[in-house]
Amino acid sequence: MKSVILILTLNLLFAFICLAEDYQVPDSTLVHYLEHKNDGLRSSAVQLLGERKSNIAVEPLIQLLTTEKHAGIRIIISLALWKIGDAKALPVLQNLAKEDKDNMVRKVVKSIITRMQKK
Repeated sequence: MKSVILILTLNLLFAFICLAEDYQVPDSTLVHYLEHKNDGLRSSAVQLLGERKSNIAVEPLIQLLTTEKHAGIRIIISLALWKIGDAKALPVLQNLAKEDKDNMVRKVVKSIITRMQKK
């Protein structure tokens, strides 16, 4: 029991130190979270990578876009790829705009493609 309390205390201490020092999770760690089974963690990692315009995330995001089951997360991935702005994503997004089974995904991705082509 004491060891569990010690571990929890150390985890809390580490969390407070990270917050106090404006610690940022490295992009490489966020890329690792793209494979996580928890939808919330996976979508948060996608969103952060997009906000950071992380070039190392382009290929993993493209891969995730082709395998992601949840329509909402496919939209978040598409937005992240748009924010990063790498042209490699355009063909995959164009395919998604034509072939995705979800109508909302197709509509949003078409809008993203239009914006990407204006850049």
